[in-house]
Amino acid sequence: MDKIADCKKADFVEKIVSEDLNTALKISEEIEDFEAKSLAYLNIFKFTKDDTFLEKSLDNAYKCKQRDGILLLIVESVSKINRKKAEMIAEQIKREYYRDKAFATIVENCCALDLASKIVCKRVLSSSLKRLALKNNSVKIAMAIPDPYYKALALLEFAKHDSSVFDKLEDVVDSIENEYLKNRMKRKLKILTSKS
Repeated sequence: MDKIADCKKADFVEKIVSEDLNTALKISEEIEDFEAKSLAYLNIFKFTKDDTFLEKSLDNAYKCKQRDGILLLIVESVSKINRKKAEMIAEQIKREYYRDKAFATIVENCCALDLASKIVCKRVLSSSLKRLALKNNSVKIAMAIPDPYYKALALLEFAKHDSSVFDKLEDVVDSIENEYLKNRMKRKLKILTSKS
């Protein structure tokens, strides 16, 4: 079994699936490596949205050494289509870091703030909520960010267009424990106030 050749085939499936589904299916069936086969079927699922190919992708993901990493990739694709299915797959991820990243992806793609409590790592949750706050232009989401540094980064973006955010931002910057990061944010704050 040639893993590199199988990975190239999975990449090729992604390139041709929109033009020639039958050839993409034939190539996917020929792949022996579980990881590559899972990715090939995931590429077909992304194009067809047919759950049959999602199931084939999952079946192969469960058999491979990089199980949790592949399941995370599947969650990233599925969360854009079906939140509930993405949650069910995320629940099956064993390693905490990959599970946290999977739920963070669902939080971001589906604006599923109710799932934030499933993310154990404060940094993963904070970076996810920061992106979500900026994407939705929401100071309310920014204020829910647990890590003060990430919260300050989000609020700094809002403060550029809304001076009413300054007071909140100053308080958050003062609560940053790491002196280097606190001073860095204070410099950014100073630059911002000098421009306004």
